[in-house]
Amino acid sequence: MFRTIYRWLIGRPLGSNQMESERIPKWKALPIFSSDALSSVGYGPEQIALVLASIPALGLYAYFGRVVIAIILLLGIVALSYSQIIKANPGGGGSYVIAKKYLGEYPALITGAALFSDYLLTVAVSISSGTAAITSAFPFLVPYHLELDLFVLFLMMVINLRGVQEASTTFVWPTYIFIGCMWVTICGGLYQIFVLGVPAHALTAQQPGL
Repeated sequence: MFRTIYRWLIGRPLGSNQMESERIPKWKALPIFSSDALSSVGYGPEQIALVLASIPALGLYAYFGRVVIAIILLLGIVALSYSQIIKANPGGGGSYVIAKKYLGEYPALITGAALFSDYLLTVAVSISSGTAAITSAFPFLVPYHLELDLFVLFLMMVINLRGVQEASTTFVWPTYIFIGCMWVTICGGLYQIFVLGVPAHALTAQQPGL
C-alpha cells in the first residue's frame, strides 16, 4: 500500500539513461532555477520598507531607493557569476562541486552549508509570506495559517520530487503570472506618478499597512 501511494505521489524512479528526458527549455527553467530570487521579490521589498520606516525620526525611508539599487546590482553580479560558471563548466555541477574544484574542500563545505541554510530559510519565509497574503485576502483562513503552511510545503515537496520536467510544467504559469502582475503594478504606479501627476506618497498613504 505504501509503495502504491509513493508511486502515485512521486511517480516511477528515473534511470540514468532517462535523465536526458529531464532537459527543459529556458522559458521553463526560469521558475525552477530562479525561484529563490523571484520569491524574494514577493516579500523582500515590503520588509525592507517596513524596517526603514519603523523609526520615522531618523528618516531612514529616504534610503529605500539606494537599497533597491544595491539589490539590483547584487542580482546582476549573481547572474554574471552564474553565466561565467556555466560557460566554464558546461558539464554542470552544484555549488559544492564548483567551489571544491576552484577553492578547495573547506570553502566547498562552507558553500554547501550556506546553500543548505539558504534553501531552508527560503522555503520557510516564502511559504509563510505567501500564506500570509492568502489569509489577508481571505480572513476566515487566519485560524488555519499553520495548517495552510504545512499543506503548501507538502504540495511543493511532492511536485519537486516528481522531477524537474513536471515541476517546471507545474510552476511555469504561476511564475509568469506573478512576473506579469509585477510589471502591471510597476507600470501602473509610474503612469499615475508621471502621467496623472499623483504624488508618490499619496499612493502609499492609501495602504493601511504602510
